[in-house]
Amino acid sequence: MVTIWLMSRCLGMADIEPVADVDVSVLLRRMAERAREVAKDTNLPIVVYKNLSYFETLDASGAVRRTKEKLYQVTLRRGMTHNRLVAIDGRPLSAGESEVQSEKEKRWRDTYAGGKGGSMAERMDALVNERLLSRFEFTVAGRDSVRDRRCWVLDFKPRTGDLPEERLMDRVINLLHGRVWVSMEEHEIVRADVKTEGGLKLWGGVLGSLETFQLHLDRDRSPLGVWYPRHAEVTVRARRLFSPMHVRLREISSDVRRWLEPAP
Repeated sequence: MVTIWLMSRCLGMADIEPVADVDVSVLLRRMAERAREVAKDTNLPIVVYKNLSYFETLDASGAVRRTKEKLYQVTLRRGMTHNRLVAIDGRPLSAGESEVQSEKEKRWRDTYAGGKGGSMAERMDALVNERLLSRFEFTVAGRDSVRDRRCWVLDFKPRTGDLPEERLMDRVINLLHGRVWVSMEEHEIVRADVKTEGGLKLWGGVLGSLETFQLHLDRDRSPLGVWYPRHAEVTVRARRLFSPMHVRLREISSDVRRWLEPAP
């Protein structure tokens, strides 16, 4: 479970090697520079991989009540992804069904996460940049190793004062606390453990509320030199009108290979 894993990592400070005299502002700047470089690097290969997604409805104790399985073919190009839904609960979709379902999910992402329009470099820069990083206070917790990759470990929390609240996603971001592992060599995020602290009411609580949001993310570098999300797990407790909601999303990526067809 994510909660147990988060607690064990947070309490297991002996796993983290302390460091001194590390300028966190330099690390953050290099992370943002890395994102811009990836978005503009036309020599990076386009890759595709399988993403198996499990959407689980949980009861109050966290036991799984229902599961919906989705299989995506993901195209990854210069840090940006395009998901094509190819099967639901093991049943392959027709081309028409896939297009309809993929468009529905795209509209949902555009509505709640923003990011419409703009060049690829602009959209990638919007994900990891100085503006986003400046919304948090970062401290260097130390050094650690993830899958034999040396990493800086950074803890973060929201800055005090006025923060953007233009989108629903902005309001969620403003509640996030956590820890990230950043590759010393490439300044890519290798691992992240993130959770909200405090609740979020929608329309004063009339439409619902977000109680907790937890994310665990693992990323890896493929043999082709392209970074991709190898595993992610999100758990959400919320309320919609008068109905409680407790769900978990698990995603596992595999079979990363070079795109051999004309570029999408």
